[in-house]
Amino acid sequence: MSAARLSFSTSVRVALAVTTVLAAGAISMVTIGRVAISNRLADDIDRTLTRETAAFAAGVASTDGTEGLIASARTFLGSRSSAGSASTPILLLRVADGRLVSNAALALETAPGNRTLLRPATSRRGFVTLIFQKEPYRVAVVPVRDTAGKTVAVLEAALSLAPSRRLAAQVAWTLAVVGALVVAAGAALSAGVARTSLAPLHAAARTVDRIGQTSLSERVRYVGPPDDVGLMVGAVNDMLDRLDSAFDEQRRFVADASHELRTPLTVVRGHLDVMSHAGGLTHEQEETLALVDDELRRMSRLVEDLLALARLDAGQPRKPVPLEVGPLVDTALARAKALGDRSWSIDCERGVRALADPDMLGQALLNLLANAVAHTSPGGSISLAYGSEGDRAVIRVADDGPGVPPQDRQRIFERFYRAAGPRPASGGGSGLGLAITKRLLELLGGEIRVEEAPNGGAVFVVRLRTP
Repeated sequence: MSAARLSFSTSVRVALAVTTVLAAGAISMVTIGRVAISNRLADDIDRTLTRETAAFAAGVASTDGTEGLIASARTFLGSRSSAGSASTPILLLRVADGRLVSNAALALETAPGNRTLLRPATSRRGFVTLIFQKEPYRVAVVPVRDTAGKTVAVLEAALSLAPSRRLAAQVAWTLAVVGALVVAAGAALSAGVARTSLAPLHAAARTVDRIGQTSLSERVRYVGPPDDVGLMVGAVNDMLDRLDSAFDEQRRFVADASHELRTPLTVVRGHLDVMSHAGGLTHEQEETLALVDDELRRMSRLVEDLLALARLDAGQPRKPVPLEVGPLVDTALARAKALGDRSWSIDCERGVRALADPDMLGQALLNLLANAVAHTSPGGSISLAYGSEGDRAVIRVADDGPGVPPQDRQRIFERFYRAAGPRPASGGGSGLGLAITKRLLELLGGEIRVEEAPNGGAVFVVRLRTP
């Protein structure tokens, strides 16, 4: 997966950024610290070896001849025994005739490459690092010359580098542990600070998720300084204020318009009834009056549905109470049978209870049954079933009509949306019946969805909470 596809919360990204910086700093600190300590210890060893060679040169400065040099060297090296001490340099003197004088039992002269260094003819003053018995040694090489300037011997002062390297490794390990603790503490602290700082934004997101057309009065609570988060929360609350005002005006307009339209529609329909019963109309005039009456009836249903939706949006829902589903289903089915000649069937599980309002649930069930009648032909089949599934009471209304295409199943509950397909002879409804049903069930804490029936048609599934 590419980095562009990775999705982390802001607090996680802040913690990762801080952790990365701290980890890079810790690694740099360990690396630089180890190098600095190693260099410092190496310089200390070189100074120690320089002092030892200078002290030896001063001790044998007054001697003359090879025998005198060997005698003075033995006297000097006798006071510099390195046995049992890692901090005392190993001193080694090889004269031109091959004789060797040393203050240690360690045969450092046999180290690879050291024979050349101890040869007076090829010896050069300086520092080298030798490996002897798998241990590194820092060696200061000093040619010893007589009064004539001829090299008569070679002096080596050596110290093992193992202790200093172990010390550098221990310091680096200590720095690494401290760095890891700092990184862990920084990551935890940055994550905590980020979560605390962004908590109001998370609260704002949860509040916005809960907000619907009937809960726009809710606001995001914020207690804190007027920082960036405070400005964002204030902007969200201002937006909710404007939305609340806009939706309130819309609800009032729909309710007022629907209410005002009911009277003129009733008057017009009354005059049409008088005209149709007065007689003396031609066949074309009677057909025109029938067409106008059908349209007026459809407009009246639309106005009534709009008014019902406006009341649902504006009013406070009644508190659901425990009730038995069976009697409500029986009542809705009895009322629906008068809507059309259909083959009705019912499959019930007695004793099913749900949390609902009897009027609201009864209206929702009647709307579903009326929708089934509107989308089936005379003699078609409509079945009603209810029972319990887990902690939900489930009601199913199925028909053998044309069904609902898959692309319309999410939108069929939208206001004024009418799925493609054949329409009943009466012209169909207003496109608000299922929207009203969904809204009624939402106010009851339930849900509704549509499925395809096994043998064609549609199945509307209602799920309600149980006591």
